[in-house]
Amino acid sequence: MLADEYPEYGIVGPQTLGGTTFAIHLHVDNADAWMERAVQAGAVITRPATNLFYGERSGAVRDPFGHEWLIGHPTEDVSVDEMQRRYTELMKQ
Repeated sequence: MLADEYPEYGIVGPQTLGGTTFAIHLHVDNADAWMERAVQAGAVITRPATNLFYGERSGAVRDPFGHEWLIGHPTEDVSVDEMQRRYTELMKQ
C-alpha cells in the first residue's frame, strides 16, 4: 500500500528522506506502454526501457512522490548457461 506521509507515526516518503529505500518491480505485458502511461500520469523516466541480457525488456520511472518503479516484460527464455555467457561478455565491456 502506498499512502501519504504520516510523520506523527514515523511514516515519511522518499522526498522527505532524500531518496527511496526500495523499488517496486512490476512485470507487465508491454513495458514501453506502461512507462508511457506512467509519464502521462506525472512520473519521470530514470532509466529508459532496454532489452537486457537475462531476457527482459525493462526500464524505471520515479513517480511524483519519489517512489521508484521498475517496469519490465519478458522478451525470451534464456538458459542459465546463456545468461552467464551474456553476463560475462557484458562485464568485459
